[in-house]
Amino acid sequence: MSVATSETIIPVSDGRSAMAHFVDHLEAEHGIVFERRTDGAFRFERDGMQLELQPERRGLLVRIGAPTEGGLIFMKEGLAKHVAEMDPAAAANIRWRGETATEGEFPLNFKVLQVVRSREVFAGLQRVTLAHHDVSDLAVGGVHVKLMLPRTTERPPIWPRMSANGTPRWPEGEDKLHARLVTLRHVRVGAGEVDIDLVRHDGGLISDWACHAGAGSTVGIMGPAGQTLPPPADRVFLAADGTGIAALARLIEQLRAGIAGDAVVAVPQDDDAERYLPETGLRLHAIHPSRFESEIQEVARKLTSALRPQYAFFAGEFQNAQDLRRFFKKELCLDKHSQISTAYWRRGVEGFED
Repeated sequence: MSVATSETIIPVSDGRSAMAHFVDHLEAEHGIVFERRTDGAFRFERDGMQLELQPERRGLLVRIGAPTEGGLIFMKEGLAKHVAEMDPAAAANIRWRGETATEGEFPLNFKVLQVVRSREVFAGLQRVTLAHHDVSDLAVGGVHVKLMLPRTTERPPIWPRMSANGTPRWPEGEDKLHARLVTLRHVRVGAGEVDIDLVRHDGGLISDWACHAGAGSTVGIMGPAGQTLPPPADRVFLAADGTGIAALARLIEQLRAGIAGDAVVAVPQDDDAERYLPETGLRLHAIHPSRFESEIQEVARKLTSALRPQYAFFAGEFQNAQDLRRFFKKELCLDKHSQISTAYWRRGVEGFED
């Protein structure tokens, strides 16, 4: 249930066209399914995140809700980004009712963490442990954070500051930051530490940082947001490649005892899955990362052919996410509340964010 809410009128000349742009993009690219109300509004709600769109004479009325004020910042930023694609001036002129952030200040969900250590969890997956004197806010409201660092270590970081339209203003030019959404695998409030697990690959700035992060160095984060809460189900199907395996692990931790089903992950060795994932009654299946993209859909079909799950989850590459979303809907007949398929990266697209 959302506890933080806000609303705005986006000052566009054609509110109905703007609404159609939002709905078409979010449904096609992100798998969001809107409820169309009798008054012409479109509404979406999941895991405490709410979005309602309604055209008005003055533009497009937008109402949003999130479990935390920090979660609202992510929603405002995403909306402003899409508005800017249609009308940059309209995006800059957005003003939110009850805005709590002050222009020029750091975002309230931003903090700088210090590297404690970096180690390999298994071949291809690196764990970075970060510390802060207070990580209690990272234990609620979601499992994902936006991790950011300078593109070059030769320049001190310039962190984002709030703009009048309720979104972070990111540095540009030589001060431009490299940012990516990542999953918090563990949050240890008492120790003031969090763990972030990242896929190792050649040429990736975040990957290179993770492998060589020295104790005492710093990194910025914003969050958390985005937490998948499974509905009541007796049987589930879960799958993730290396980018989504931490999110899948967090999801398993929330499953009730005795639930049946399958979890499929991209790991080099079969026993890596058992060592990495929380103790569970689910059947664990390992696919080597080099074959995961080409094999996951057929594996999903085989594992669900005899006993259909009541809930399905996927996190990984964009095209896999698109294909499995269709599979979950059309072949498994799961509604919008009973399945989620999310892209964490897109082959051939640098810096992709779903």
